[in-house]
Amino acid sequence: MGAGVDVGEYAYVGMGAVIMTGVKSIGSHAIVGAGAVVIRDVLEATTVAGVPAKPLQKD
Repeated sequence: MGAGVDVGEYAYVGMGAVIMTGVKSIGSHAIVGAGAVVIRDVLEATTVAGVPAKPLQKD
């Protein structure tokens, strides 16, 4: 068994999101969209979505 994923303060993980083996952290204030498949660490204050999960661009 792995050590698990470090999820930062005020981070949100949407329903049905999948965090794959090898992901070590989801940063503080990060948002993972519902149904996303996370294959890499998510930086703090970043919103990711999709399959595979990618950062959403800010306008």
